[in-house]
Amino acid sequence: MIELQRGITLKKFRAQIGNMVQVYVEDFSKKSSAQVSGKTRDYKIAVLSGNETDIGKLKMAEVIDASAGTLICK
Repeated sequence: MIELQRGITLKKFRAQIGNMVQVYVEDFSKKSSAQVSGKTRDYKIAVLSGNETDIGKLKMAEVIDASAGTLICK
């Protein structure tokens, strides 16, 4: 059942590739200190390039890839 949900979510997230999204930057990415993470207006997790000065700010970013739980942006 969980794998089915992951597949559905991945399909929905991949449909966002090429779109611009507004991200509220909350913290550094867990996987890279060269990236920051936050949430979109519809509460999807997104990661994008950034640094500590971006934390607490809204940033526009283009979705370039997606996983079953995260939008990858530039």
